Amino acid sequence: MLEQIQKIVEQYYEVFPEETGRHPLLQSQLSAGDELTSRKNFRGHITTSATVLNRSATRVLLIYHRFFDLWLPPGGHYEGDASLWESSTREVEEETGVAPIELHGWAKGCLVPVDIDSHPIPMNAEKSEPAHVHHDFRFLAIANEEVVLVPQFKEVEAVQWAPIRALRDSCDTRVRALHTKLSRLNLL
Repeated sequence: MLEQIQKIVEQYYEVFPEETGRHPLLQSQLSAGDELTSRKNFRGHITTSATVLNRSATRVLLIYHRFFDLWLPPGGHYEGDASLWESSTREVEEETGVAPIELHGWAKGCLVPVDIDSHPIPMNAEKSEPAHVHHDFRFLAIANEEVVLVPQFKEVEAVQWAPIRALRDSCDTRVRALHTKLSRLNLL
């Protein structure tokens, strides 16, 4: 799996060469051969998410995450799925009930995430987890907004198809940065 992650990171930097120095911890862990797929690796580990747009790209699928108390694109820990893309689609289906989802045409069939976001996660006493880092591989996807939404109430308080401006207007800087990047790429 480490080789797959390294290949995706290399492809990502080919698409976004200006971000080559953006992920020093991820690069260090890849070089060291760290077990990035284990959620017990509290130096940093892989998560996947999908920014799911409706077919007209006017709405985005969001979850209200209980722990973070924020509206976010669906996502979660990599759990040994065959690929990071498949992990992101599993998370979307588990958290929202939306399936199937398709890789957005922007990725041109090469399964490159639209963003890789390394960010700190605070300690979670309920799960006995210390503060750590998530390296979130954020894919861009399309789905039918007519599918019945079914929240996974363990971690998700609510699910909605929100207007695209919800990304831009989010109180979370990472979500706003995602909107900025999607806008810059003319994907919204």
